[in-house]
Amino acid sequence: MTSLEDATRSGNIVLLVGTGASAAATRNAPAATWAGLIRSGIDFVEANARPTPAKGWRTMVEQMIDYGIDESDSSFLINAASAVSKSVRAIGDVAYANWLSSEVGTLTVRDSSLGKAISTLRFPILTTNYDTLIEDATGRGSTDWTDAGGVQSVLTRGSRDIGHLHGIWTKPESVVLSDEDYARILHDEQIQHLQRAFSTLTSVVFVGYGAGLSDPNFGKVLSWFRRTFPRSTATHFRLCLENELEALRAEHADENIEPVAYGKEHGDLPGFLSGLAPTAGTLTLSPAGIAVNPVVDAQSAMAESIVAEMLVTETVDDRSSVDIEQVVLPPILLPVPNPEYVRARKRRGASTDIDRIDPEKEVSEAEAILVVGDEESGLTTAIKWMAWKAAVNLGAAVPLYVNFKDCRSRPANPLRDALFGAALQAGIVGQKKDALPPYVLALDDFSPYTQRVSDKVLAELSHQEAIVVIIGCRQGTEDDTLERLRAAGLNPRTRFLGRLAGSDIRRLATYVAPHGAERLTRAVLDVLSRENLPRTPLSVSLLLSVLTRGGIIAISASQTTILDQYVSLLLGRGDPHEDARLGIEQVNREALLASLAEHFVNSGAGGLPEHDVVAELQRVIESYGWKESPTAILTNFVERRVLRRSGGNVVFGRSSYLYLFAAKRVSKSSEFRSALLAHPLLYSPILKAHAALVRHDGQLVDDLRSLLDVSSVDTESSPLYSLLELVDAPNETARTGDESSEAGGNEIGGDDVAFGEDERGQAWLDDVHDDSDRVPVFPADDPTEIPPGLRLLRSLDLVSTVLRDSDQVDDLELKKAVLEDTLATWGLLIPFLHEDSSFRSFTRTIASELEADQLIELEDEEAREAFVEDFSRAFPAIIALGGVQSMLASRKLVMVFERALKSGEFESSLDGRMGAAFFAFSVREPGWPAQLSTLLKDIGNRWIIREFLLYLLIESLFSDPRLSMTDAQSLRDLCVELITGAQRYRDDMQKKAHIAELRQDLDKRRRLRQARALGR
Repeated sequence: MTSLEDATRSGNIVLLVGTGASAAATRNAPAATWAGLIRSGIDFVEANARPTPAKGWRTMVEQMIDYGIDESDSSFLINAASAVSKSVRAIGDVAYANWLSSEVGTLTVRDSSLGKAISTLRFPILTTNYDTLIEDATGRGSTDWTDAGGVQSVLTRGSRDIGHLHGIWTKPESVVLSDEDYARILHDEQIQHLQRAFSTLTSVVFVGYGAGLSDPNFGKVLSWFRRTFPRSTATHFRLCLENELEALRAEHADENIEPVAYGKEHGDLPGFLSGLAPTAGTLTLSPAGIAVNPVVDAQSAMAESIVAEMLVTETVDDRSSVDIEQVVLPPILLPVPNPEYVRARKRRGASTDIDRIDPEKEVSEAEAILVVGDEESGLTTAIKWMAWKAAVNLGAAVPLYVNFKDCRSRPANPLRDALFGAALQAGIVGQKKDALPPYVLALDDFSPYTQRVSDKVLAELSHQEAIVVIIGCRQGTEDDTLERLRAAGLNPRTRFLGRLAGSDIRRLATYVAPHGAERLTRAVLDVLSRENLPRTPLSVSLLLSVLTRGGIIAISASQTTILDQYVSLLLGRGDPHEDARLGIEQVNREALLASLAEHFVNSGAGGLPEHDVVAELQRVIESYGWKESPTAILTNFVERRVLRRSGGNVVFGRSSYLYLFAAKRVSKSSEFRSALLAHPLLYSPILKAHAALVRHDGQLVDDLRSLLDVSSVDTESSPLYSLLELVDAPNETARTGDESSEAGGNEIGGDDVAFGEDERGQAWLDDVHDDSDRVPVFPADDPTEIPPGLRLLRSLDLVSTVLRDSDQVDDLELKKAVLEDTLATWGLLIPFLHEDSSFRSFTRTIASELEADQLIELEDEEAREAFVEDFSRAFPAIIALGGVQSMLASRKLVMVFERALKSGEFESSLDGRMGAAFFAFSVREPGWPAQLSTLLKDIGNRWIIREFLLYLLIESLFSDPRLSMTDAQSLRDLCVELITGAQRYRDDMQKKAHIAELRQDLDKRRRLRQARALGR
């Protein structure tokens, strides 16, 4: 633990002065203490209030004061202060200011010894007092908590002012006296961030808060301190009398506050403080004459540099006020590479030995750590964070970051030269001959293959002076790096960087959008999954920046649009330092990459030799008449992570980047467009991206329509669409409470049915994911070779996505016709997949995997065949509904859909009705239950309705909070109609009774589910 002497010698001190100091300086003038000020307020109210306060008011408030002092319970004093403050303020603002001026402003120093002692301490001074006695003694100015910039300047040694954390009498609106005042300061984000920052990195010395000084506010200050700084890593000191020492040690046993005795009586305090003043020349002073702390400054500078690299803070003007703990995630450290970790976690009954490693514990225990990460894993940020955290935990150490590439081969000691360069830049040393303070080293991007430099660096590392060494290397080089480190006498722990889980992403999202964090998190996870983007801090920060605008979550309907914005940020969109007249900027970079993507596609490859890529870039540059270096441009693209080198080839950073830039080229090259349309399923990702980017290519919508022209399927004969036999209605149909109810022998869904709920609850926040990306290869697979069912599904995927994203096409008749064809084909897909032999084989494979993973239990072959049959019926319907929801459903198609409904086109076929029903169910525009009633009218008791759609409708009735009363009644009546449509009744009376009982039962269970959702 740091001693008070060590802290003062290093300059790592902030003084926090309490009312005890004021009482001593004024020889215990009543207004110098909190209780005395409140008592003077009682006199003021009784002398000036009109009407006169109620009888007994004075006695009640004084009892609060006395009880608070006697019991050391500040809550009673807060109540008393609140009563007085409100009463004085009720007289008027001028009266309140006059009271503070007459009581606090007139305090004068009668004993200057304490003030003189404080004036010798060239440290930042904060106070919870309202008076200006310290200013009078030291000649310093004043600032208060309502001026966050002023307080920040005090803490950063840029100002000599005294910082008043509870306000100052000369500014009445700043005074923190009542419970409402405390609420104001606790909800002021700027001052709370500053308080967190200085208490985390700096030792606070409490002066004037000893029990013998009888400051009743001290309980409130310590309560505030515990609540605001529960994990402070700096040691804080409370000055006290010798006879108070043991009691205070017990009081602060579970806190990072060390009581320090200054003497046997109060008069010993000035001499003790004078003894703390370092001798001349031992401290470095700021231009304001306040002691600076190079160690803390270096730690703060490292924290600020990490924060500045996070895109979630791109709109923050002053990043120094941002708490690193809020916006920077601790690195995800794993004992094995991420893909192996994912496989282990997803195996049923997997060992819990493979789990995340606590990075803070790691840097506290290990002297050397090798951190392994790939190009997109956030390796640099990770080792910087680890160096910063290790330095903070050690207290008096500075974190130093060195990139291995900055170590040159010519000096005899390249690492030491790079270290001093970093120390000079950070202001830790003034010149190279100065000795480095204790430090933590972060050595980034180490390569064992640059022989001469690595030999020298390893020799230096073998007898380096760093307390902790954290080395970062790229994945694939770790074995050779570890071998060479061990040969040099170092035996580091090896850790691999993992990917962010949903809970990690939500933490960042909470900073960006505190009131919409869960929705934003799901949106980010959706984009990461769909576009196969890396789950790294950089990727997530970029997506958060794209998905939020002005504090409002603006989630695009098109994943491609989000990806486009994401890549634009990678390419430098909005960089104020770029001038298109002096070189290429974002728009030009995108043009080059679009032409390069066309070249990749035409070559039928996802990766090309570097010389080929350079030649293509040269060709495009010359065609534009630019005078640029293709090699330099290629290097720039690699540095921006849009391209990467892989096995001697150059590839796009992610496969989705290739598709995106190829899509940008479609509208520029008719020849390229024709080549893609000749094989639309092969180049489906590019065509979908093109539609989402331009949004008005009606010709593409029309061109792709022919993909839906499939051979006829006899829908009526399919067991999924076939009519079921009616069953006799039960004699007893009513059901109450949680008892089971059957309709024709089939349950209609109990209170605990939750088809639409995520059975994992919040498990999505703790998901694990392998986001490794394969280099795209053309052709990915030959569409003519894939099974008919899968080919139809791919066709629907392409047409649906293009139609949905072509929302600016103004040919409504075209969109209506294509929507009708698309929905009918989605309905047709259900029996089509069911009859597809390869698909049935696929369902059998899934059943075997589910059984092998012990997710289902099948007793024998007969049970297995029964499961396969049931699964082969339900799975096509699930795929169709999911496809409509994810690929087609959009409110921008609602008007077109309503026109198609009015035309009656859907009613001409069962598949058209089912596709339209899925669309209405997915979009859920007001009135959708009535639309379903029209679509399903006279459709009969069919398997697809009775065994699939009905259950979805019942669950929606129970759990959808968006349902209006009218839609809820309409949906309930539709469910009743579908249930009773499967029954055979003796007469109308029995049917009517059954209908009435079903309505009552469904209404009851809807109310019960809503009550459960509200926690009642």
